[in-house]
Amino acid sequence: MKRLLLCFCCIALGACSASVEAPAASQVPSAESTASSAREPATEEGSDSWTVSVQRSEEFEFEDGTMQTFDLDGMLAAAHVSENPDAHLLLNINSNGLESKMEGWYTGGRLYNTYNSVNYYEDLTLSNLEEMLMVPIQAETYSEVEIASEETTQKDNGSVRKITLTPEGSRSLYLSRYDQNSLSQYENLQMNSGVIEETFDSEGNLYRRTAEFQCTFSVQGSPVALKTDTSAEYSMRNETSIEIPSEIRENPDSYVSYLDIDTEAISDADLEADAPASTSTETFRKRLITRLGYQVKDNGVYYTEFNDNESYEIDFEHDQFLYRNYSISYVYNWKGDTGGFGSSCSIDFHSGAYSDGCDEEVVEMMKTVKNFFIMELYYCGVSLNDLQKEAE
Repeated sequence: MKRLLLCFCCIALGACSASVEAPAASQVPSAESTASSAREPATEEGSDSWTVSVQRSEEFEFEDGTMQTFDLDGMLAAAHVSENPDAHLLLNINSNGLESKMEGWYTGGRLYNTYNSVNYYEDLTLSNLEEMLMVPIQAETYSEVEIASEETTQKDNGSVRKITLTPEGSRSLYLSRYDQNSLSQYENLQMNSGVIEETFDSEGNLYRRTAEFQCTFSVQGSPVALKTDTSAEYSMRNETSIEIPSEIRENPDSYVSYLDIDTEAISDADLEADAPASTSTETFRKRLITRLGYQVKDNGVYYTEFNDNESYEIDFEHDQFLYRNYSISYVYNWKGDTGGFGSSCSIDFHSGAYSDGCDEEVVEMMKTVKNFFIMELYYCGVSLNDLQKEAE
């Protein structure tokens, strides 16, 4: 897959001056590589299914002031991971304007993948899939020598832990867990800062992790500054289910080995402009149309119809997501983190409280509807946390 994805991940330094030998492009692991870590995904003990969405942004600044960028968003959903896992993988990359998309379904130890309209398969482990996200999703521990300072803030529904790393801790953690550019081979590598922020829910489960690193290094004497931001957000623990598409189950021979791919057939001509907008909200608006095929009503509401009776609506003016099934409607409001069903039932997801008019079946359905919305966000490379912050 490394040969296949060379253009998929040819980030900034591959496009700098010819006098500067660039580091290798960020590489997605293939069957030729093995998982470097035996750590478990950052889910509570006993979780047999989970969904994680990730984002990665890299900004390279060169000596002459020019900038190059690399942006990735992706999602990995996995079910019955302790036995014979099934999984669904999505990756979207904008590498200094070059856009690529990958979608794969994993079953029986094989990833059936579509990369820019080319279908192929590759035999992998679930750990390989995790590495393809280019953002670590495993549980992390930090030693005392790695931590310069630490602050924990208690919230009504959990806590936030902010860790500022020492220069040595930043270097060690970045090179072992976050580096996609083999920076250790370059001269004058200096980590200028490293900050980790972890958000935990009320039960102590990791819900979100963000990381920011800044470093400088030299390529043939020319200084380069690199800023890396990542995030990983976890959801639907023990609630994620995977349904492998029928065309894969019934006709796996339509996929060829990644070793036999005709790379001349790979094209990004059919990809829509997919670069992130200036805000998470505007990125979500944009990609609802370009990625998910939503349409916009005259009143500005975004909508998509699955069949004659089921549809989604997203009302940005009122911060609402609506799931409609025949005449029944469930509403989720992301600004208030609340849900509603008719006039008799309302639920506050922040506190877990709900009105007397809600029975348990409706409450569970409202939780499902919120997950419907979270998945639409994940498909668009946006997190609920970011959307909620902008709605405040």
